[in-house]
Amino acid sequence: MIVSAVGSEDELRNVGQRAVHTLRGSRFVTPTEEALALTASVGATLVRADDESGAAVLKRADDAMYEAKHAGGDALVLLP
Repeated sequence: MIVSAVGSEDELRNVGQRAVHTLRGSRFVTPTEEALALTASVGATLVRADDESGAAVLKRADDAMYEAKHAGGDALVLLP
């Protein structure tokens, strides 16, 4: 998820937590009618003045997402 209109770490945390909470408890029904619970592992970061490229920002967000997954999922990890 890429969010462009966020000005602070608190705002970013709020957006990420809303995404996690929105999916928590949701269900997806497969074509074979199996109900699967949905959760989200969200990694987030803000663009910094010293970022050399968009790829650096995406890598930091990706690293944060994998931290959320490795911590058990259904969570938000925010990296500065």
